[in-house]
Amino acid sequence: MQQFTGCATLLFTNMKQTKAKKEKTGKKISGKLHLWLGLASSLVVFIVSITGCLFVFEKEIRDFTQKEIRFVTPVTGASFVALDKVEQHIKAAYPAATIKQLRLYSEPNRAWQVHFDKDEAVAINPYTGSIIKKYSRHDWLHTVEKLHTSLLLGETGKWIIRINVLIFLVLLISGIILWWPGNKARRKQSFKVKWDASAKRVNYDFHNVFGFYSSVILLLIVLTGMYMSFDWMKQATYAVTGSAYVKPKPPKIDADDLNDAILQPAVAYAIAAKHYPGATEVHINYPQKPGDVLKIKMHYPSSTYKKTNELHFNPNTGNIMQANLYANYSAGDKVKHSNRDLHTGAFFGLFGKILAFLASLVAASMPVTGFAIWWGRNKKKKPAVKKTASAKATGLLQPAAISAASA
Repeated sequence: MQQFTGCATLLFTNMKQTKAKKEKTGKKISGKLHLWLGLASSLVVFIVSITGCLFVFEKEIRDFTQKEIRFVTPVTGASFVALDKVEQHIKAAYPAATIKQLRLYSEPNRAWQVHFDKDEAVAINPYTGSIIKKYSRHDWLHTVEKLHTSLLLGETGKWIIRINVLIFLVLLISGIILWWPGNKARRKQSFKVKWDASAKRVNYDFHNVFGFYSSVILLLIVLTGMYMSFDWMKQATYAVTGSAYVKPKPPKIDADDLNDAILQPAVAYAIAAKHYPGATEVHINYPQKPGDVLKIKMHYPSSTYKKTNELHFNPNTGNIMQANLYANYSAGDKVKHSNRDLHTGAFFGLFGKILAFLASLVAASMPVTGFAIWWGRNKKKKPAVKKTASAKATGLLQPAAISAASA
């Protein structure tokens, strides 16, 4: 019996030691990945995180800073102007301009927007059709968005961002592995910053503790970012939700149908509004060349995924060629139409936006605090003064030692 007990104890001890070795090896690998991937991607992480902080409140910032072109004084009892009247005002003021898109809003205090080619646009009074102001759509927040999605480097920058998204996912996972407390003593220290400690300790705690607390939100931001970046992520999402993935393709007009356009955008909008009423925001995309469809996107109120009806008209025949309706959304479609709001936190309202802002701010601090930890560990120490050979032979003290002894 004693032999059996001894063998069981030895086996248990060996299993415990093996488990400890595996955990140590896992943390060592995670540490190397976390260190070198973190250093390599630090600048991109900082830029993407800071711009992400700003863009979380993009709507609120624009509403506050662009009141002149986004809002009008409501007129009690008045109806909105007809679209053809808006077009008349535009053509009279800008005869050489080509209308690319017209944006309508159901809110009584919102100005309508007309987009031209390139980045030009005008704000329209929805009650009179008169022009409020011409402006550039490429404001400083547009630059922030381009920094966030491509580092202002075009397609090359987009690929850098895509690779960085995957790297950041590895950093999150490896960070959680490194943070994970191995014993009860460390467990207490893993959830709070020791603010009264040295600056080096505070920096270390801040990196670990706040990195852990923000990890769940950052994981959601990363996964939704991957959805935007990779087609295979979209396919995987549709597969998980049991939905068929079909890459959206705009309909094409047959060569036999090409003739002088007979369907005016105002008429197309009237048809769309009659069949699918209740939209709070409408985007009418005008055909730019022969063979282009006339597209109308209608956005409806929703507390979860974005409800959008998208209608494609043949401007030469007046027929609806394709209708993508939110009533027909699959589970995969619902994820698709909630992805951006999940990414910015807007899916959870103002509270979600604040959490996304704070998590992004923590993410921006991680390269700084992480570099400080690495630099502190690798900072070269001054070599200690060694005794010379003659001093060793004679047993004499060095001058520094004599001074210390006499003191």
